[in-house]
Amino acid sequence: MKIERVYLAGPMEDTEDLGTAWRESYAVDFAEHLDAHCISPVQTERAMHRVDIPADIATDFKKDNPVEFEKLVRRFVDLDIALIDMCDITIVRWEGEGMCGTIAEVHHCYVTNKPVFLVTSKPAHEVPGWMLAQIGYQNVFRTLPCLLGHLGDLKHGKEEYYWGDR
Repeated sequence: MKIERVYLAGPMEDTEDLGTAWRESYAVDFAEHLDAHCISPVQTERAMHRVDIPADIATDFKKDNPVEFEKLVRRFVDLDIALIDMCDITIVRWEGEGMCGTIAEVHHCYVTNKPVFLVTSKPAHEVPGWMLAQIGYQNVFRTLPCLLGHLGDLKHGKEEYYWGDR
């Protein structure tokens, strides 16, 4: 399996740092362990908008100027989908947060047959049903190191699945 570019999906809107910290950490680990480049929607959306938009300002913008907010977010949606299409795989990190956009990204991967892997400390039965069905139980991992080991095997032609403590 080719793993050169990785899209990092996960909740942004209702998080303290828009998911920046975990994405930066994952990018380091993917570069080190798989020689892969991670694409972060946080970085690309900031670059596109050329400013940092704190989550509370975005919420006020949504309330005070919904038409302009919709235009802005549609630009983000279009950009994120284009980035997913440019990547080899998508990684989702979820710890129980709300995730409207993330589920849409997972669905896009599902309909375009793009591999998706979920990292969560939650038991699989707590993962939202539609998301779990589209990702597949075999692609759910409890920790990033477990996922990296699995992806390393896939990258080198091994098709083994880890059924233990993933």
